[in-house]
Amino acid sequence: MKLQRLAVGAMACAILLIPPVAEAQVVKLGIGRSPVSGDFGDEARTGWAGQATFGFQAFDLPVDFRADILYQTFTNVEREPSVWTRVGGEWFRQAGVMLNATRTLDLGQFQPYGLVGVGLLREWHGDYSYSGTDHVGLNFNLGVGLDIQLLDRLGFFMEARGLISNKALPLSRPAVNPEIKFRSIPLIFGIRL
Repeated sequence: MKLQRLAVGAMACAILLIPPVAEAQVVKLGIGRSPVSGDFGDEARTGWAGQATFGFQAFDLPVDFRADILYQTFTNVEREPSVWTRVGGEWFRQAGVMLNATRTLDLGQFQPYGLVGVGLLREWHGDYSYSGTDHVGLNFNLGVGLDIQLLDRLGFFMEARGLISNKALPLSRPAVNPEIKFRSIPLIFGIRL
């Protein structure tokens, strides 16, 4: 809980400090597939992700900053019916805000970039194998992307990032599943304004 409060405080300070030293430059809207990874792949199938990005170019700094509003949804893998599971309709979801630092290589019309960041995502599920229904997890991400500029302000982008939660889903008693954390690789395609 202390780590989450620290992250919320750092995110709030970053959001308050960015506007005086930077100007909004980029808005991105995208959607794509989100393959699962790690132990999460034993519980969920490849899902869907959507994101809205607000980017800032900070003056005199070698990196840019951006805030992402991210939403993901996954369906459960097929299981044998038992006391702790139901047949079909089980799901996992994430939604929240990520703050990232980005570094772009300007090659004219094509601009590859790397990103690293942290955020708070609400994680909830409709799987009876796990107790509780939701929690807020601190998430870390590392990724790469490519901006393709078409007109003065209009372009396309594609990006991939590994997204890892620090908090595991709580297990029901008696626990029939191993502890898992949300881990996914959102592959986002969209427009850049």
